[in-house]
Amino acid sequence: MSLTFTLKDNIGADSGVNRYSVVHKLKNTQLLNNLPEEDESAMRKLWISNRSKVQNEFLKRVKEHFENEEKYGLIVPPTDRKFFTEPLVLSLKESFQNSVDLSDHFSKPEGVSFGTPPYSEMSIEKLREYIEVSEDIPELKGIKRILIVDDVYAQGKTIAVLKLILNEIFGSIDIISGTIIRTRNNY
Repeated sequence: MSLTFTLKDNIGADSGVNRYSVVHKLKNTQLLNNLPEEDESAMRKLWISNRSKVQNEFLKRVKEHFENEEKYGLIVPPTDRKFFTEPLVLSLKESFQNSVDLSDHFSKPEGVSFGTPPYSEMSIEKLREYIEVSEDIPELKGIKRILIVDDVYAQGKTIAVLKLILNEIFGSIDIISGTIIRTRNNY
């Protein structure tokens, strides 16, 4: 379950809130529904005020792996929370106009989050059953690599499941994965 790059590594529970950790903290508190509304609003404002810095950092890291004219597949794991990844994808599409966004061809049932029980306890193979792939996914003629863009890497299961699926569909293909933050050391 390897991660190619992350902008910020190993944020602990006692860390303050910054442009990286706000992604993890806000996402987790939304899942647990335990953040006072004024705190959530402050975290959203922190993200919005720092979003362009994170976008630029992410874009710089992607450019270490892809040429501007390169044609590649782009996928964001299926989620109903695209608040953090959507701006990254928009800047990637502007900079890499040959990218092919495959995100809409993957879905999972509402309420399924691989980072929360019981899903966090399941194997990659079992989690595979929760990801649906549309039948009209395009062929990737001329594409040799795919970029997976995610916000938080905790256990690595989301990326691992997508890699499994992408290899099922496209065979042996080079998969690059990048996140804003990694919260645990999982190599």
